[in-house]
Order: sequence, then structure tokens, then C-alpha cells
Amino acid sequence: YSALTAKNLDDAIEMLETESPGAVVLDLRLNGITAPETVLAIKHVSPSVALILCSGYPAALDAATSAMPARLIHASLHKPFPPSALLNILNDVFAG
Repeated sequence: YSALTAKNLDDAIEMLETESPGAVVLDLRLNGITAPETVLAIKHVSPSVALILCSGYPAALDAATSAMPARLIHASLHKPFPPSALLNILNDVFAG
């Protein structure tokens, strides 16, 4: 797989307007914006992208994912996670 990176939500949105990634891996903790706001902004621009949330704060990740409709989030990962865990999720995304 190839990867693109964005430093903030604005950069990510700009990238999503020109690129068509199959998945977005998103850290739950972002400066100045909540995970639900970020998820909604990304889905507004790219509704079919698979969102994978990750965080080093398991309780916060569980709370955030349970607060959002399940259809918005493809998967979530607690950090630290082995690369194989992310690879398995990406294989699932791109196999379907």
C-alpha cells in the first residue's frame, strides 16, 4: 500500500478533494478539533472512505466510537498496536 500524510484536518480535506484513498487512518487526539467533527468533515468530502481510528487512550477511543454511528467508522485500534493489526484491517478494506 502507499500512504499520504496530512499535518492537520485542513490539509487532509484538501488532499481528499484531489485524491481518492480507500482508507484514512486517523489518530483520535487532534489539536483543537474533536474526533466526531473530524470524522464528519472527512465523510462529507469522501463518503466512501474507510475510517480507521487509533488512540493511545483506550477509554477515549471506546467512548468516541460508541458516540458515533457505526457506519462512519470501519475499525478502531488501541495504541500501541502491531503493524500486522493495521495491515489486517487494510487488507479487509481493500478486499471488499
